[in-house]
Amino acid sequence: MVGEIRDKPTAQFAFRAALSGHLVISTIHARDAHGTVHRLREMNIKQTDMEQTMIAIASQQLVTVEGAEHLPQRAAILELLDGVRLQKAIKGESSAQEPFYSFSKLRRKAYALGFISSSEVDTFS
Repeated sequence: MVGEIRDKPTAQFAFRAALSGHLVISTIHARDAHGTVHRLREMNIKQTDMEQTMIAIASQQLVTVEGAEHLPQRAAILELLDGVRLQKAIKGESSAQEPFYSFSKLRRKAYALGFISSSEVDTFS
């Protein structure tokens, strides 16, 4: 486990470990799941290394929950890039036909269901 990938040497270390057959789980600061791929590119990680090693990217944001007292005050919403969507993101391709629940879609859905206020809908957009 790599606590956090903050810089190029740490990213290279994590990918070397993954390429040698180790399961590597780490965190990286990025705006969303697609942003993780961009951050890794900024750290000079090769596209082929990402294609060969990455299984999934999970990205989460916390939102303030409105309403009933029995609900928690905050909840996490999650973006998940895996499979074909992950491979396309690594290659820089995108397809509007493939379902992807982005943070903006998830916040709009939570608002429609009455779980968050309208001020939370546009957060980070």
